[in-house]
Amino acid sequence: MHRNLVIVMADQLAAHVLEENEDVALPHLRALAADSVAFTEAHCAFPLCVPSRASMLTGVAPHELGMQGNAGVDGFRPELGHLLRENGYATGWAGKWHCPEPEQGPDSGFDIVSEFGDIGLVDSAAGWLERTDGPFCLVVSFDDPHTICEFARDQEMPYGSVTPPPAADCPPLPAHHLPAPYEPEAVRYEQGAAASMYGTLGYGPDEWRQYRWAYRRLIERVDAEVGALRAHLERLGLADSTHIVLTSDHGDGDGAHRWNQKLALFPEVTRIPFLVHVADGAAGERGFPVNVGLDLLPTVTALLGLDAPRACAEPTCWPTRRPPSAGRSWSRR
Repeated sequence: MHRNLVIVMADQLAAHVLEENEDVALPHLRALAADSVAFTEAHCAFPLCVPSRASMLTGVAPHELGMQGNAGVDGFRPELGHLLRENGYATGWAGKWHCPEPEQGPDSGFDIVSEFGDIGLVDSAAGWLERTDGPFCLVVSFDDPHTICEFARDQEMPYGSVTPPPAADCPPLPAHHLPAPYEPEAVRYEQGAAASMYGTLGYGPDEWRQYRWAYRRLIERVDAEVGALRAHLERLGLADSTHIVLTSDHGDGDGAHRWNQKLALFPEVTRIPFLVHVADGAAGERGFPVNVGLDLLPTVTALLGLDAPRACAEPTCWPTRRPPSAGRSWSRR
């Protein structure tokens, strides 16, 4: 039986929220985590959208690609889709691209399944699956919970607004909400220089609690969509033959260190989910550090039994080109 692959991306999804037991309901993401090899110390290659995504699509570090901001570079080739197509896979991308343009271009290596936007995204992905024969790789890329940025700026939210209750009914502040002693000056310089982008410079404790409430509601939206996507795989008889990888391009400060959004090297910002659901395979937690930018592409090729491009670094999280099977011992090389 051939194996298929679905990669789920959720922009600005911090790993720590998926580990919480209060203030957020994530039944579908928790179910996927329970069915997956979950890398609990996975970090993005760069806490910004374009460099992180470019690294994931190539297996090459952002600085080696020349991508250290949200602008593109000449000659960039997103390797993942092209590699899989060359090996006989149908490839589709549904939703947010942002590498560097919001929408994918003609050289992305993927069919355009659905344009930028979360409304109707999973239904479009299911329609593509219904039309596709043979082995496939489908990327389903959500904008949420990135729309917490619009919430913080008091802007219109594209998929529906969220209105927080009084602060007393919102999640508490994180234990390390206050900036640390001797914090680098660059952190607050960035926050002040881009105050209109962050939208939180004047926040007090109540506003930060409401921010944390809103962020969790947006992640719950993603949770429902992940549940709908897995239901489509079951309906189409694809669940038993399809690997699923779920990750993000970076996390969110979520009120820790009085920070939101990205760029800072706080663990809330850099640590992201990396769930690898192996069809008919092993599950469990792995606690060693993983760079998802460098490891996503070689993990995909290992799952599908393919050779990774020479430019990729040796994967740190997948020991062989054969994924772990149930009952087989598995550890880092």
